[in-house]
Amino acid sequence: MIIETENTPETKATPELVDALLRDAGRRGAWLVLKDDADDARFVQAEESDEGFSLEWRAGADAPLRRASRPLPPDEARSAFRAFLAGDTDWTSRYDWTDEADASAAGAPVMRKSILTFLAALVAAFLATNLVAQLELWHIGNCGSLAECLNPCFFYAEFREFAAQGDWSGFFSGLFEIGILPVPVAAALVCTIACKKPWKAVLFAALAAALVETVWFFPFAAGCCC
Repeated sequence: MIIETENTPETKATPELVDALLRDAGRRGAWLVLKDDADDARFVQAEESDEGFSLEWRAGADAPLRRASRPLPPDEARSAFRAFLAGDTDWTSRYDWTDEADASAAGAPVMRKSILTFLAALVAAFLATNLVAQLELWHIGNCGSLAECLNPCFFYAEFREFAAQGDWSGFFSGLFEIGILPVPVAAALVCTIACKKPWKAVLFAALAAALVETVWFFPFAAGCCC
């Protein structure tokens, strides 16, 4: 079994770790997910709220996502997580459940994790894309020095002019043409979907964006003005 929280990466679960993480999740919006490392679709998860823990569980890919009909106090949430970890199949009978409308839904905590992973991957991909574009300008001699090329004020001077003139069509088409807009978004989206671990999604998004931007930007680099 694997357990993770918003502040803890995926870790092999033990009863002691479950107790500790639930004990530390004492604020609104904190979440935990305990899942079968052989089947990501089999999990139990909880999110802390003012009333207690909102508990959800799923028995597998073909099963609906079910939510406890009432918030659980910490001791009951701890008992549910421990029972799931131990392989106890009777623990679900202790609570009343409601089925989520969409059986394929991943639940709020998992969805939040995916969004945060995508945003982190997008930032990494954007920085990598910019760095590659700036280095290519320097490599072909389109600016006086490396420091000048790495200066955002120099690199985005043309786009500031577009914005000042209200030419948003030129602004966004220019960003698309040199890859600054589409490359990071595509890299972050693909890597968030393909990588189960957030750190892998961020790392591979940056690497993929750098590689794609190298090919994308070079034909336009010679035409960029200093």
